[in-house]
This record gives sequence, structure tokens and C-alpha cells, in this order.
Amino acid sequence: MIEFIVPCNIDSDERAANKVKFLGHYRHHEVTLVENYTERSVAYNTAARQSNSEYIALADIDAIIPIQQINSALFMLENCDDMVYPYHHIINVHKDGTETDDWPKGYYFGCMVFFNRQKFLDFGGENEAFIGYGWEDLERYYRALNSGMRINRVQGNCYHMMHPRTGFDNPYFSHNMKLMKRERSEWQNSI
Repeated sequence: MIEFIVPCNIDSDERAANKVKFLGHYRHHEVTLVENYTERSVAYNTAARQSNSEYIALADIDAIIPIQQINSALFMLENCDDMVYPYHHIINVHKDGTETDDWPKGYYFGCMVFFNRQKFLDFGGENEAFIGYGWEDLERYYRALNSGMRINRVQGNCYHMMHPRTGFDNPYFSHNMKLMKRERSEWQNSI
């Protein structure tokens, strides 16, 4: 019913451990790992086009969502929504198992999002103008709003398994931010 599409480059011991935990948690679901990719947007789009599933999840290898929330998100997709975040809050889970509530407040657009696959493809999928890491998840949200997609969110947590942070030195970070701001500005001008 749903295919989890997961770009996965293993660049640390923590990410390798996250992969094992992710695959174990979602063992009863169809998971497509896209390994050794160059750009995440291209990896997501290619896998979405090749999928036969009615619904897809764009997922990070470090995101665990309780199964009940997955079922709730699928129910929402089946009954009218085009795009659903299967959580409303993110909790960081550290290597030692401790949990902290220190994710940037209000920035709950990454980790995982569900789509009606055909609507995802019709709205253009991921924006392949993005280079490297940064702002793609928020740009996707505003672009979906601008295209008239029905967006919803499930109550509950996403458990983000911590790992060393990379990508903040991306020389294209400001380029990516401009892409996001263009979509956000279009949305703000429409309301």
C-alpha cells in the first residue's frame, strides 16, 4: 500500500546503526533504499516514478514513526488528503537511548512525509534544482501549498535518531534557501 523511499549514504557508524533500526522498524512495509546517490531530489523522483505503490513516503534513514501514526496517515491519504506528515513533533533520540526535546521549535517539515504517489508526480515531485543539503523540505511544503495540495498532519512524535551533522558547509546552502523563499513568497502573496 505504501512504499518508503529512503536515500541512504552511510557516512558514520551512527547512520549505519540508524539503517539497521529503520529497516527493523519498517520490516512489514515495502522499503526502497537508494544508496550511493548524488542528489536526494533525483533519488526520490527516480524511485517515485519507478514505484507501483499508490502511496509513497519520502523518508530519512534516521526517522522512526510509530506504526499507529503511519496507519492514521494512510487513512488520511485514502480519504482526501494529498500529502500527510505522519507526526506533529520531533524528538531527538541519542546513541545512549536518551531522548531530548531540542529540535528547532516549529520546524517540523523534514524526516518523513507521505504522498499520494500520482499527486506527487503531478506536482513535479522534488525540486531537482536543489544542490546538496538544506531547505528542500520546507520548499516542498510551500510548493505543495502553492499547487493546491491538501496537506494534513498526524498527532504524535517522530523519533529522530541522532548522528553527526553534515551538510551545513554546503556552498549551495544560500542557493537552496532562495528556492525555498521564492515558494514561500508566492504562498504569502496568495493569502
